[in-house]
Amino acid sequence: MAASKRLPPFAFLKGFAVGVALVLPMLAATVWLLARMGIGHPDLLFVDALRTTTLFAGVAALLTAGGIGRLAAHASLRTGGRRTAIWRAARTQAVAGAGLVIIATIPNGDLPTDHRLWAAMALAGLMCGAVCGVLIGAVCSAPAAPRQASIPELVRLVPKLMPTREELAAQRREAAARGAPGPARGTAAPTPPGGTTRPR
Repeated sequence: MAASKRLPPFAFLKGFAVGVALVLPMLAATVWLLARMGIGHPDLLFVDALRTTTLFAGVAALLTAGGIGRLAAHASLRTGGRRTAIWRAARTQAVAGAGLVIIATIPNGDLPTDHRLWAAMALAGLMCGAVCGVLIGAVCSAPAAPRQASIPELVRLVPKLMPTREELAAQRREAAARGAPGPARGTAAPTPPGGTTRPR
C-alpha cells in the first residue's frame, strides 16, 4: 500500500543545527576573506571574525537557518520534491547571507567608503548564503518514514476489498459470455433451447 507524502520532521531543528555547524563558520570565513581582500579590518583574525559574527549576527543567522529549514520542508511537498526545496532554500538564504555578512563586518571597523565595495560585500554574502541554503534544503527536505496504516484504517478498507452483489453478478455474466462454468450453486441455470429452467 503506497504511503502518502508527509512533511519531513524536525525541519526547524535541522536548519538550526546546520546554522550552528555551517552557516556561522561560513559567514565568519566570508568576513575574514573580505578583510584579506581589503574590505574591512586588514589585521582581522579568523577567530575574531567568528566571535564578532556570533555576537552580532549569530541569533539572526540561526533563526533564519531554522526558518529556511521549515520552508524547505514545506517546499519538498510540492512538485519537484527535494529539488524545489533546495532551490527555494538556496535563494532565500542567499538574500539573508548578504545582509548577515554586512552586519558581521560592521563591528570590525575600517569600513569602505566606496559604494562598489559595499556591493562586493553583499555579493560575497549572496554566494555564501546560497551555498549554505543548498545544504539546508538538502538536509531539511529529507523524506519522512512511510506512515503505517492504523487498525481503524484497515477496518475501513475491508468492505472495499470484498466484492458487492452487483460486482458478483457482473462477474457471472462475463463468465457466461466467455463460456466459462456457470454461476455458483443455488442460482438459476441458463435456459436451454426449447426447454425449461431448472435450478441446480
